[in-house]
Formats: sequence, C-alpha cells, structure tokens
Amino acid sequence: EEFLMEKKQIDWENLGFYVQTEQRYVSNYKDGKWDEGGLTEDAGVYSMNVPGPADAQTVFEGMKAYTTEDGKIVVFRPDLHAARMADSARRLEMPVFPEERFREAVKEVVKANAA
Repeated sequence: EEFLMEKKQIDWENLGFYVQTEQRYVSNYKDGKWDEGGLTEDAGVYSMNVPGPADAQTVFEGMKAYTTEDGKIVVFRPDLHAARMADSARRLEMPVFPEERFREAVKEVVKANAA
C-alpha cells in the first residue's frame, strides 16, 4: 500500500534525542486479555510508560522508521523487535503482547506519523 504525504520540515541541525510523534498506539491489559487497542493523540499515554513510573514494571522496545531515497518508509527488523518485547515481558512475568499485533501496531503508528 503506497500513499503520498508531504513531509514535515525538521530542523536536523537541532534535533534532540526524542521527537514526539502525533499519534501513538495503546492497548490495555484487563481481565486477563489485551483489548483491541488503537491509535491515540494523547501524549500522556507515552510519557507515563517511558521510562515508566518509579514503582512499575515496564518493557521498552525502541526502533526507528526511515525514509529511503526512493521515498519508501522502512523499519529495520520489526519481527525481531516483537520477539524481544515478548521475551522481555515473559522474563518479567508480564502479559505478553502478541507479536503479530505488535508488528501491526508498528505499521499503524508509522503510517499515521509518515509526515
């Protein structure tokens, strides 16, 4: 699936470590299962989870999306990121977010923030 979108103008000379995106993906674990999840513009969702409240268990898997010379947007090995995220959750005895849903969430977030 291809789509055209005008890219935002970014000041690359003054780019910090973290640039906040407009949309994020959130899914909540309740009553023994993950809900449907979806995109949100609520920046508080992300700030609560990274690096995480002082008394909470968290798992973080960071990755970057790149625009290639021919204009395609790519993410390097999201399958391995999904597997590491699942492994980390298992080690911490946390509910594992399904790897296929993780990969789909990455696609949704990248597409929603393509500009």
